[in-house]
Parts: sequence; structure tokens; C-alpha cells
Amino acid sequence: MKRNYTKPVIMAEEFIPQEYCANCSGDDYTKTTYKFVCDGGESSLFGNSVYLETNGIEGLQTSGDNPDTRQSSSYSPCNESHTVEVTGKLTEANLDAIFPKGYIVRNTWGGGTEVTPVRVWTANGTNTHCTEALSIEQFQLAKS
Repeated sequence: MKRNYTKPVIMAEEFIPQEYCANCSGDDYTKTTYKFVCDGGESSLFGNSVYLETNGIEGLQTSGDNPDTRQSSSYSPCNESHTVEVTGKLTEANLDAIFPKGYIVRNTWGGGTEVTPVRVWTANGTNTHCTEALSIEQFQLAKS
């Protein structure tokens, strides 16, 4: 009995994800530049303090067992535009990491205080800047 030679065949399938996967997108490593204005709060003769929302409890807590962390005790808005480069796009997941929630506490005449919710950004860990833009929709793409 004589055998016929059959050439081996390799079959391959192309991977097509059925849903969005962060590791599958080519845009995840594209840098996007956003701009914001350092307009949080008002200047004060009595000084402004900036606190970061660090205890996971909504609202400002400055005392007790688990207070929010003070970032700055001499903040004044510079009212300038700043740009921040983000890898990928600004999402709900990375918004708090790049622009953490915080509060400006402004001392007023008569010993009172005003509390303003803000997003906080520091330029390389220095120079605290605050914006009253609280949601992703309020951050603008910078023109290239």
C-alpha cells in the first residue's frame, strides 16, 4: 500500500475582543494634554488652607481620629492656566489620582470660615494649584 504525502496545514485565528479591554487599545499610551485654570477660592488676608480628601468620608474633617490631610496653609489662586499631560484619557478612574478632591478653607472677618470643594494639582509636588472644575467634563483638552 502506497502512502500519499499530505503537506501539514497550520490554522490560526485572529483574536477579536468581544468587549473593550484596556490592554487591547492602542490609544492607552497616547498622551493627552488637558488645561485648567487655578481659580479655586479667593485670596484672603487671613490665609487659605488647602486640605486633601484623604479619609474617605465626604466633606471636610479637620479634627478627630481621621482628619483630612492639610496640603498647604498659605494658598492663594494664581488665576493662570496650567496644562497637565495624561497618559491615555482622563477617566473617572484616574481623575482622583491626577486631580485629588480637596477643600479650600478661607478664614473670614469675625473668625468664620468658608469651605470650597476643589480639585488639587501640584506641579512636581510643589506649588499647590486648585480648580473649581470638579467633573471630567469641566477639564478642557489643550489645543496642540
